[in-house]
Amino acid sequence: MWVRKLLAQKSFHLPWLSYRSGGGNPVGSAPFDVRPSVPCPRGQGGATVVIAGLVWLASLAGVIASDGISIELIDHQDLSATAIGFGGQYKVGHWTPVRLRLKTGAAACRGHIVLKTHDSDGQSVEFVQQEEVSLAANEERSVVGYIRFGSLESQLSVGFQTDQDRVTRVYQRVSDLATARRSTDPLVVVLGGELPPVTTPIQAGPTKLSYAAVAAAEMPDRWHGYEAVDTLILLTGQLSAFDGVTQPQWSALDRWVQLGGRLVLSVGRNGAAVFDSQHPLARFNPGQFVGVRQQAETAELESIFASSEQLSAFDMTAIRNPQGVVEVSIARGNEQQAFWVRFARGMGQVDLIAADLGLSPWTSWSGRISLMPRLIDGLSAGRPRKGLDMRVEKLAHVGYRDIVGQLRGAMDQFENVRIFPFGLVAALITLYALLIGPGDFFMLRRWLALRMQWTWLTFPLLAILFCLLAIGLSRYRDQGQVVVNKVEIIDVDTQSGRVRGTTWAQLYSPRQAQYDLSLTPSGRLTTDENAEVLMCWQGLPGDGLGGLGSPSTNRLTGKAYEVSFRSGGQLRGLSVPVASSKSLSVRWSAKVSAGSESQLVADRRHFLRGEIQNPLNVDLVDAVVLYQNSSYMIDGVLRSGQVVSLNQLSHKDLRWKLQQRVVVSNRDVSTQWDPEDVRPGHVPRILELMMFYGAAGGESYVDLTHRYQSYVDLSAALRTGRAILLGRCHESLSDLSDQQKLLSADANAHWTYVRVLFPVEMQQP
Repeated sequence: MWVRKLLAQKSFHLPWLSYRSGGGNPVGSAPFDVRPSVPCPRGQGGATVVIAGLVWLASLAGVIASDGISIELIDHQDLSATAIGFGGQYKVGHWTPVRLRLKTGAAACRGHIVLKTHDSDGQSVEFVQQEEVSLAANEERSVVGYIRFGSLESQLSVGFQTDQDRVTRVYQRVSDLATARRSTDPLVVVLGGELPPVTTPIQAGPTKLSYAAVAAAEMPDRWHGYEAVDTLILLTGQLSAFDGVTQPQWSALDRWVQLGGRLVLSVGRNGAAVFDSQHPLARFNPGQFVGVRQQAETAELESIFASSEQLSAFDMTAIRNPQGVVEVSIARGNEQQAFWVRFARGMGQVDLIAADLGLSPWTSWSGRISLMPRLIDGLSAGRPRKGLDMRVEKLAHVGYRDIVGQLRGAMDQFENVRIFPFGLVAALITLYALLIGPGDFFMLRRWLALRMQWTWLTFPLLAILFCLLAIGLSRYRDQGQVVVNKVEIIDVDTQSGRVRGTTWAQLYSPRQAQYDLSLTPSGRLTTDENAEVLMCWQGLPGDGLGGLGSPSTNRLTGKAYEVSFRSGGQLRGLSVPVASSKSLSVRWSAKVSAGSESQLVADRRHFLRGEIQNPLNVDLVDAVVLYQNSSYMIDGVLRSGQVVSLNQLSHKDLRWKLQQRVVVSNRDVSTQWDPEDVRPGHVPRILELMMFYGAAGGESYVDLTHRYQSYVDLSAALRTGRAILLGRCHESLSDLSDQQKLLSADANAHWTYVRVLFPVEMQQP
């Protein structure tokens, strides 16, 4: 009998043992729960030790005698790749690749990789990977999973889920395995070699521009694995560095660029091999390959990049008739050769440097101090603004320093949800305390002249009265309805026939409930049944409560919800507390038939001429055409298929429009931007600056960064030979559902903006 009591009340501390749990509900590789036990009868302590040993041996035998599958992060001593992120670095709040090693025993098995951590709100979340993994007996294989960490001090659980059970291993501190970086820190990744760091002398003080050098094995095989990368630099001086890169990895790289990524391609002595039609990098050739030449005339480069040091001769790839914009050209005899070409690919940008930046003489030339920051788009060497650091520090109290945080603050207010001020709540609590204390005493003894025994009746009556008041106020607050605020930006590239969607949703739940959420693009926009949808929680880029930069996050108990890649991007079992909201973000892409009859030509002054057509099946209001530094307003509603002649439209300076400048006393004055304004009516203005952040003046005007989800900014497309038709749509172009029930119909508010990218031809002289 005492043995049964002992086994019922005690368990044993096995913190190091990877475990197997049945039914797909793992206990964890943390210690088993140890609870106080009744004292053992005298003389039975030895029996306790024996039983503990038997249980330990049985547990160990269970692991060894099972299928024998094990899962762990790849060894940190493996020089071919790092386990997490890029070059041992990752950014919180972004999709991050995690590299794992699987090993089976005597039996074959099949299942899914499951990665578990906490989101920025402290809720447990599981990321169930898309593809099923099949392993033969005694097989060892490396696989890659994708996860989004919610804090700088995250925990990671890696598991292999079969139909019957799950094998799991827990890593308590991810920061011990890789360097955690803030969500808005710049991350520049170099593939194919290494670049020496550059110290840039700017007004605020010297800034070190460093890079994360990675091996080819670290290239993700899914495009969203690059989400944390601000700029990817490919060095082709040593082509052997790309040996072993698979076709899915090349496809993921190209897909990331087309969906808004930034790629820098350095091609010098190996230009013939790189731009051969059979090489995977040939897709990034902006023109016609001519040959590789020795460039000895370097005086122009020394002047452009402000270097007093002479640049030695180098191998240069010659390109004829490049598309896009030639940022820098140098003379070779009587010809001008393109040295730096910037061109658009899809909704992304590619910069071609016709030299090997990873080889001599470039690695030691002092002109790199000017070249590299300009090439990486000024991430660490932007134009210094006087007083900017002081203004950013003043924003610390609002909890964010990125414009995405301002959007979230505006979306987290619901028109049909009434917020009771703290003063009212405090007054009711004070009134309740006064009534049940001195109020009850004076009412019974002084006013009603009753005995104090009546307090057994008056006290519960007062308690019930205030409970009913609280219930009534709660129902008055939100009418018991689920409310959704939704923002979506739809981008259509008419050249590639691809559409991408970015959706932010703020879901308010009046009661404690679980939701199974999914998002489906509207059939009016695309009929592609293979649309890829990525739904996940949305972080707050900042140091405030619940922010991604917060040093600590309160980890909540409860069952983890699931981010599934297998079923078209869903959140399953998402628990939202009573009278609380949850921030969500969705990225999706698909094919679209956006054939257009638009014919746009730009003259030497970069003014547009020709006709533009709305190629979508939706009408657009407040439509405007943007190109270079000009904007062309279209009056009224732009109907589906309607063609408008730009020759009849007046143009306005784009920065004037974005900064809402007006003329006062013969001086143009811009409307000051308030980064603390989170009124719901301010959402359209916030979105306008997010969509064209660089064209509006960037940080110098907004006083906030735009690095968390910077792919939304298409300012670069305006400078690479693209015109953009921007318009607002009255109807939502995606459906947010909970267990197949549409939530969009109950949405408190939604804002839908559409941007259509058109190619522009330059007028021949």
